[in-house]
Amino acid sequence: MPKIVKSGVGMMEHARLQYDFVGDNPDEDIKGFKKYAMTSIIGFDERRERIAAGFRAVLHETGDLDLTSVLVLHETYNRYAEDALEHLVAKWLIEYHHMNMERAEIASSSNPKNLDYLVERSVELGRLQERIYWRQGIDPATGKNRETLGLAGKRQVKNGQQGNAMRTDNSFGVRHSLHAQDFVADLSKRNPHLTWADLQRAAAKEFNVSVSTIRRELTNPKKVGSSRSE
Repeated sequence: MPKIVKSGVGMMEHARLQYDFVGDNPDEDIKGFKKYAMTSIIGFDERRERIAAGFRAVLHETGDLDLTSVLVLHETYNRYAEDALEHLVAKWLIEYHHMNMERAEIASSSNPKNLDYLVERSVELGRLQERIYWRQGIDPATGKNRETLGLAGKRQVKNGQQGNAMRTDNSFGVRHSLHAQDFVADLSKRNPHLTWADLQRAAAKEFNVSVSTIRRELTNPKKVGSSRSE
């Protein structure tokens, strides 16, 4: 029997059938593949028409019945927000209509410009179809559509960036390091017998932070050119 295996990586992961024609019992796999081929392997035109029929069914639910009219499709396209499924589906059907027109013209004309238009329409169809499937496709691991997951991930990253920025803006080094450095320098001049460890403890108490923060952010005023860790 064919196995269901996962293919793709990350958000593009999907399930597919894997057949084994050389194993110990290939008959079931051969039979299954033949059945699959009879029902699923179709011509390019039929595949596109099936997709178009599915998209027309989406728009039928909006009340638009004459979906052979490009004018109606344009009205639907303009009625919805650019990320709405109805907007994307109407745009795909418009491009599909133009592609078929270009194919008909190429069949009856030798104008090479028509081929350029056909290629452009085909590329746009593929881009829109990928956009629709990405927006509507369900991630099997979470049950959520992939666009929702992508946007959630974007928000999480942005929230993390904003949090890091806030922590940086509010950090001791940004808010107090210059003042604290002047504090230990002045304290050292007035009390030359104090060690760097004494100065660190005094600054930590003055600014209500840990000694390790002072050690990390400040420089020993007794050692010109010394590192902050000294």
